[in-house]
Amino acid sequence: MVLSTSPDPHAVLAALSDAERRSASDGFTTKRQFARHSLRGEAILQTIEDASVEMRTLRVQLRDISLTGIGFVSGEPLPAGSVWRVTFVVRNVTMGQHALTIRHSRRIDHGTYLSGGQFCIEPGLLHVMGVDPAMLNRDDDGDFVESNAFLPEGRG
Repeated sequence: MVLSTSPDPHAVLAALSDAERRSASDGFTTKRQFARHSLRGEAILQTIEDASVEMRTLRVQLRDISLTGIGFVSGEPLPAGSVWRVTFVVRNVTMGQHALTIRHSRRIDHGTYLSGGQFCIEPGLLHVMGVDPAMLNRDDDGDFVESNAFLPEGRG
C-alpha cells in the first residue's frame, strides 16, 4: 500500500521555494557542508529497520538534494533517526535507491510535513558485514582498526 502526500504538494513546494528566495535575499546563511540543489519529483520511502513491525510505504515529493541527503514533503511526520529506503522515480520508472536516516520532520501545514534525511549505509548490509547497526555511534572511534593494519609490515 502506498500512502499519498498532502492534497496539493506542488503548491506546497512552490510556497517553500518562495520562502527560500526570501530568506536568501535577507542575507540568511546556513551551516550546511554541501550545497543543496533544487529537485522536484517523486520518491517512495519504505521502512527497512529490523525493528519495524510492518513494512510501510510512503509516497513523497522531493524538494532538494545534496551529496549527503535530501529534503522532501510528506503527508505524515517521520520519526527522527528512523531508517528508510528511498526509491527515486521518474515517469513511473525506478531510477535508483538509497538508504536514508530521517534527521528532521516538521509540520508546515495541515497534513503536510517538511522532512530531511541523510544518506546512510543500509542496516542489512552492515549485518552481512558482521556489524550490528545498533552498536555504531559517534563515540566508538577507538573500536575501529586502522585500514593499514592489514597491510604487510613496512607498507602502512
